[in-house]
Amino acid sequence: MKAGGRDAALFSGATDFQLLTVSGGTLKALATAGKVALCLDTQDVLQAKTADQRGTILSVGGADFLEEYPSHMQTVYGDGMRTLTLVCPS
Repeated sequence: MKAGGRDAALFSGATDFQLLTVSGGTLKALATAGKVALCLDTQDVLQAKTADQRGTILSVGGADFLEEYPSHMQTVYGDGMRTLTLVCPS
């Protein structure tokens, strides 16, 4: 990303709720396991750039993980997900 002049990238996955929240495997833990900075807002992107880090903005493709529980959205938002596409092309 650095060589390409990118400061942050959108990391998107498609999964069910259990895989998003299994013990210690939250979105936040997955994003922070490597050499990227979890970016929750524009200020985080700017801070990552200042620190010469690459940023990640988490996304989920498809809303299947919501199941019949709208509260799942609150859980994954708390884990750092910032974008959602309602349909995931297959």
